Order: sequence, then C-alpha cells, then structure tokens
Amino acid sequence: MQRIVAGNRLNCTLTGERPYDREVGVCRLDDGRDIAAILVGRGLGRGCPRYSGGRYATDETDRSRTLPFPDYCRRR
Repeated sequence: MQRIVAGNRLNCTLTGERPYDREVGVCRLDDGRDIAAILVGRGLGRGCPRYSGGRYATDETDRSRTLPFPDYCRRR
C-alpha cells in the first residue's frame, strides 16, 4: 500500500455507511485510479461485495479469488 500511494494525494469519498462503527468509502490516486482495484488486480485483496456491490469483480485475479472473504463481507 505504501508503494502504491507514495507521492500521491488521495481523494476518498465516503458512502455514508458505518458498519461496525467504521466508515466505508472509495479512495483514488491523483490520476483517478481506485486503490482497492489496484490491490485486487495485484492479487493482494478482494472486494467486499456486501459494500462494493461487486465493483471489483472484474479486477479479481486467480490469486485474489483464492483469498477468503471476512465474515462481514458476505451478503446478508
């Protein structure tokens, strides 16, 4: 994460959701790239469909698909 954001200003937009007393949002680099999409695309994370609505499904790789979802990410 440090290498991805180094030297960039982040623009984060909060969705207004506050599950587990935490803010949910989308953060982008100066050039508009979504940092979560970058992490998922590199196989370092997964999108949480419960909160992303599947926004990162097309970014997933074989590696990222092997990562487990935390319980709070499962759709309810």
